[in-house]
Amino acid sequence: MKIAPRKSSAVLIFLAFLHGVVLFAGFVAPYNPTRQDRDRPYAPPVTVHFSDRIGKFHLRPFVYAQRLREGSFDQYEEDRASRVPVRFFVPGSRIGFSA
Repeated sequence: MKIAPRKSSAVLIFLAFLHGVVLFAGFVAPYNPTRQDRDRPYAPPVTVHFSDRIGKFHLRPFVYAQRLREGSFDQYEEDRASRVPVRFFVPGSRIGFSA
Protein backbone atom coordinates (compact mmCIF):
# COMPACT_ATOMS: atom_id res chain seq x y z
CA MET A 1 0.00 0.00 0.00
CA LYS A 2 1.52 3.27 -1.14
CA ILE A 3 0.60 6.63 0.42
CA ALA A 4 0.48 9.58 -1.91
CA PRO A 5 3.16 12.21 -1.18
CA ARG A 6 0.52 14.90 -0.95
CA LYS A 7 -1.40 13.01 1.75
CA SER A 8 1.70 12.23 3.75
CA SER A 9 2.84 15.86 3.71
CA ALA A 10 -0.63 16.98 4.83
CA VAL A 11 -0.51 14.51 7.71
CA LEU A 12 2.95 15.72 8.70
CA ILE A 13 1.83 19.35 8.64
CA PHE A 14 -1.18 18.48 10.80
CA LEU A 15 1.01 16.61 13.30
CA ALA A 16 3.45 19.53 13.41
CA PHE A 17 0.51 21.85 14.12
CA LEU A 18 -0.69 19.61 16.98
CA HIS A 19 2.80 19.52 18.46
CA GLY A 20 2.94 23.32 18.27
CA VAL A 21 -0.37 23.58 20.13
CA VAL A 22 0.99 21.25 22.83
CA LEU A 23 4.20 23.26 23.17
CA PHE A 24 2.28 26.55 23.51
CA ALA A 25 -0.66 25.14 25.51
CA GLY A 26 -0.23 27.74 28.25
CA PHE A 27 -0.73 30.50 25.72
CA VAL A 28 -3.46 28.79 23.65
CA ALA A 29 -5.64 27.68 26.59
CA PRO A 30 -8.74 29.86 27.13
CA TYR A 31 -8.34 29.84 30.92
CA ASN A 32 -5.67 29.71 33.57
CA PRO A 33 -5.48 26.13 34.96
CA THR A 34 -4.82 27.41 38.49
CA ARG A 35 -8.20 29.21 38.49
CA GLN A 36 -10.25 26.00 38.17
CA ASP A 37 -12.76 25.05 40.86
CA ARG A 38 -11.08 22.04 42.47
CA ASP A 39 -13.66 21.77 45.28
CA ARG A 40 -16.28 20.22 42.97
CA PRO A 41 -14.44 18.07 40.42
CA TYR A 42 -17.49 16.02 39.38
CA ALA A 43 -19.97 18.91 39.12
CA PRO A 44 -21.91 18.91 35.84
CA PRO A 45 -22.53 22.05 33.79
CA VAL A 46 -25.33 24.24 35.15
CA THR A 47 -28.60 24.87 33.33
CA VAL A 48 -29.50 28.45 32.47
CA HIS A 49 -33.05 29.36 33.53
CA PHE A 50 -35.43 32.18 32.61
CA SER A 51 -38.28 31.13 34.92
CA ASP A 52 -37.97 30.45 38.62
CA ARG A 53 -39.36 27.58 40.70
CA ILE A 54 -42.85 29.12 40.89
CA GLY A 55 -42.97 29.79 37.14
CA LYS A 56 -42.31 33.54 37.14
CA PHE A 57 -40.47 34.65 33.97
CA HIS A 58 -37.29 36.74 34.34
CA LEU A 59 -35.64 38.73 31.56
CA ARG A 60 -32.22 38.26 33.11
CA PRO A 61 -31.04 34.64 32.93
CA PHE A 62 -29.89 32.90 36.09
CA VAL A 63 -28.61 29.56 37.35
CA TYR A 64 -29.30 27.74 40.56
CA ALA A 65 -26.41 26.95 42.87
CA GLN A 66 -25.44 23.29 43.03
CA ARG A 67 -25.02 21.22 46.15
CA LEU A 68 -23.72 17.73 46.67
CA ARG A 69 -26.49 15.15 46.93
CA GLU A 70 -26.69 13.56 50.40
CA GLY A 71 -24.59 10.37 50.62
CA SER A 72 -22.87 10.87 47.27
CA PHE A 73 -19.48 12.16 46.19
CA ASP A 74 -20.23 12.76 42.50
CA GLN A 75 -23.96 13.58 42.22
CA TYR A 76 -25.13 17.17 42.42
CA GLU A 77 -28.57 18.74 42.57
CA GLU A 78 -29.83 22.27 42.07
CA ASP A 79 -30.40 24.33 45.19
CA ARG A 80 -33.60 26.08 44.10
CA ALA A 81 -33.49 28.41 47.10
CA SER A 82 -30.47 30.32 45.82
CA ARG A 83 -30.49 31.97 42.40
CA VAL A 84 -27.25 33.22 40.88
CA PRO A 85 -27.65 35.79 38.06
CA VAL A 86 -25.66 35.26 34.87
CA ARG A 87 -23.26 38.13 34.26
CA PHE A 88 -22.02 39.06 30.81
CA PHE A 89 -18.69 40.62 29.77
CA VAL A 90 -16.92 39.96 33.06
CA PRO A 91 -13.13 40.30 33.28
CA GLY A 92 -11.30 37.00 33.17
CA SER A 93 -7.80 35.76 33.73
CA ARG A 94 -4.90 37.38 31.89
CA ILE A 95 -3.83 35.43 28.86
CA GLY A 96 -0.16 35.07 28.08
CA PHE A 97 3.05 33.34 29.05
CA SER A 98 3.18 34.90 32.52
CA ALA A 99 -0.45 34.13 33.49
